[in-house]
Amino acid sequence: MMRRVRRGGVFVLVVVTALAACGTATPGAGSEARVAVAQAPAGLLEARQAAGAVNAFGLALLDRDLGTADGNVALSPWSIATALAMVRAGAEGATATEIDEVLHIADPAGIDQEMDGLGLQLASRTGSFPGANGPLTVDFSAGNRVYVQQGLVLQPPFRTTLARDYGAGVGLVDFKTATESARPQINAWVADQTHNRIAQLLAPGTLDALSRLVLVNAVYLQADWQTPFAKDQTADGIFDAPGGDVSVPFMHDTDLRTYASGDGWQAVGLTYAGGQLAMTILVPDPGRYDDVVTHLSASVLAAVDDAQEAEVDLALPKFEVDHAVSLKQQLSALGMPTAFTDQADFSGITTQERLKLQDVIHEADITVDEKGTVAAAATAAIIEGAAAAIRVEQLVVDRPFVFLLRDVPTGALLFAGQVTNPSGAA
Repeated sequence: MMRRVRRGGVFVLVVVTALAACGTATPGAGSEARVAVAQAPAGLLEARQAAGAVNAFGLALLDRDLGTADGNVALSPWSIATALAMVRAGAEGATATEIDEVLHIADPAGIDQEMDGLGLQLASRTGSFPGANGPLTVDFSAGNRVYVQQGLVLQPPFRTTLARDYGAGVGLVDFKTATESARPQINAWVADQTHNRIAQLLAPGTLDALSRLVLVNAVYLQADWQTPFAKDQTADGIFDAPGGDVSVPFMHDTDLRTYASGDGWQAVGLTYAGGQLAMTILVPDPGRYDDVVTHLSASVLAAVDDAQEAEVDLALPKFEVDHAVSLKQQLSALGMPTAFTDQADFSGITTQERLKLQDVIHEADITVDEKGTVAAAATAAIIEGAAAAIRVEQLVVDRPFVFLLRDVPTGALLFAGQVTNPSGAA
């Protein structure tokens, strides 16, 4: 199932993991279950370890999703990895091993604490910072919640991990006999966490009587550029889209920015207020787009990280990308097919019923303008039974490009994608 929802205003990520089973469970009473486990502290080292895994996973996924024939694309590697990491907490045997390989998890015993550390680091990015024309802000908040079928007994280690490392509260619902009553409850929580930017995440029919568990992660981010673009410098220009030239608004600026180049590409860094978040615009040379974007690797990120400062005369199109996709085929091809079959082993979640992963649905929307970046994203994993001398560079981004929105201290790849046509035309 895929939905396309265009929303503006803020940068919002929402992760939803829904699990279902074919067997039966005895309904229980109550609407809230609490696990008295404090969220464990974790530091920058753990966060960077998690970021390394997220980036390796994200680059592998992007390798399958980018290319001029695929049109505009937006993904949140961190969002998808978070959803899969929570699912991984209940996986066993070959199912767990395959997820570990796809997520590039080097230490299965430590991954949950590492993801916790990354989440805590990202939450600390919120702040108000001085700007030339007034305060600049970064607002980042996140929350996790688990909705469980009444009467379904979760394995204690699974519940403890979700509470301790993901800070997830638990709500009891009745998917089996009151599915359409459960869905609005989940949507209402998501809407509250995302400041009503995502009000109807779960469409009718997304859940059914086989659903057993929905894990929800909601993240809100609004980030101003450290150096905003002057609106009076924005002017229409020609963008060389695959289907033909289009006229779109270009933002213009000449400023000190990180700048790098490699075999067939150039890249410029745009920093958000506070200097803790940054977006890299990677522009392949004419005729080299598919060759470059299908070979993105950690070495490219390393080259971007090592970029030196230069005075960059930049022309960048304003853009908005809304993208929805089922990731079942991609994840299976990357190396975790067992999770989607009757041979899946999620006995770490519950022993009452046999579960399998039905699909992973991802949707992301990102807007870039003179002030900064706003975006929305959602992931649903549905489980059912069974410093050098200053240079001067000019970069006119008038052809398809890649964007990489990263956390600077950890290097985590939060949002990524491509823009082949800023006008949004097919």
